[in-house]
Amino acid sequence: MAQLGYPASSGEVAGDGSAPNTGNRGLAQETDAAAAQTDTAQDAAQLKTELDEAKQEIEKLRIELNNRPPRHFTTPVTTVDTITSDKAKEIEAEKQRRNAEIEELKVENERLCTDATSPEVAKQKRLCFHLADDLRSLYREFQDGERTLIAHLQEQEDANIPEGEREEERHTKQLDLENKMRNKYHSGFPDRLEKLYEEQEPGGWLGPNDETLFMNLTDPNDIRKVADRLEEVGRNLL
Repeated sequence: MAQLGYPASSGEVAGDGSAPNTGNRGLAQETDAAAAQTDTAQDAAQLKTELDEAKQEIEKLRIELNNRPPRHFTTPVTTVDTITSDKAKEIEAEKQRRNAEIEELKVENERLCTDATSPEVAKQKRLCFHLADDLRSLYREFQDGERTLIAHLQEQEDANIPEGEREEERHTKQLDLENKMRNKYHSGFPDRLEKLYEEQEPGGWLGPNDETLFMNLTDPNDIRKVADRLEEVGRNLL
């Protein structure tokens, strides 16, 4: 008597020795791939929207800074004819706060650009931006040191300390500050910058002038130049 037959499971061979039917499996794989492509397209669209919004916010802040009206002080000229130190500090603090907001938006903008590129390029972009951020922190430390020195010298002048003594102290402390910044730079950055240079030089993103700037820095003010250059490379990497 003939027996009732049941279809072989996906992991079994049919009773007649033929291979199992793989059509359903292939269809499922194609469906999954199509879904993944749809998700990728949606993610890319979302990143583009966030990038456009970040750029608009940066432009808005830039316009606000440029169009900010000058401050007017009603204090009689006979009482004071210069901005007080407290007011100057307030203005400087406001300026730094606005600049910090712009820098944060720039970083977010670069992050969105990085997320939209290939993994290898994204890695190189992140490295450039990370190094640039570290260098900017070092440069801000240098600027803070200079401002502190200037304030100290002003206090000495107000206390009628002889100009010769003030100038000698200014020269000594300025040299100490510059040496400190150079030592921090050369102890923390040349190896990292040299590795980046070796990776980017073959593609033409960095050249001999960059290597000279990175490896032979002597003026602490050039720390900002290095940071600017790295940000430029990070933005242009494709």
